[in-house]
Amino acid sequence: WVDDPLARWAFGQDLLDHVVAGGDPAGWVAARPAAGGLPPGRLGRTLLTGFVDEVVALHEAAGRPDGASVPVGVDVTLDGAVHGVTRVRLVGAVRHTGGAVVDVRYATDHASQAVAAAVALLAAASAGVAVPGADGSAVPDVAHVVRRAPSGARDDTPVVRALRLAGDDADARAAGARAALGALVDLALRV
Repeated sequence: WVDDPLARWAFGQDLLDHVVAGGDPAGWVAARPAAGGLPPGRLGRTLLTGFVDEVVALHEAAGRPDGASVPVGVDVTLDGAVHGVTRVRLVGAVRHTGGAVVDVRYATDHASQAVAAAVALLAAASAGVAVPGADGSAVPDVAHVVRRAPSGARDDTPVVRALRLAGDDADARAAGARAALGALVDLALRV
């Protein structure tokens, strides 16, 4: 079990999902041995403690998103010629906290995950979706990508990437986001 990265990821992501939904790590830890899948005794308890420490660090680094930060719906229609297609509609949801798009996962940092967070940010800005923040609701101009430290890192500090939209004002950022999103859709349609 210790050498099964997929099993470790599943446990860590399950705990992170529990905490982000507003759950207490202690309750998850208490229920986990009965669910099975852990080594018995002290080894199992030691592994659970390690998961809790990592997940709490990820949750704090992400700004403590919780069940109250319900993902907001995004619905964007891109008009114009996008690789021969005149209209493309993107529908989905983005998670947020503190006025920013946030993507926190129990995984190590990979470029594809940063791209996914960037697409969520571009979609939210293109659609003009306002998310609650410290200064009221506004269209986000930053995304935070929070991941586990890579294997072999000197410490277990989570990796935090901040992706920020360029532009002096909300209209400029929205226009730039729409153009970038159109370019990404065009690229995806060419593949």
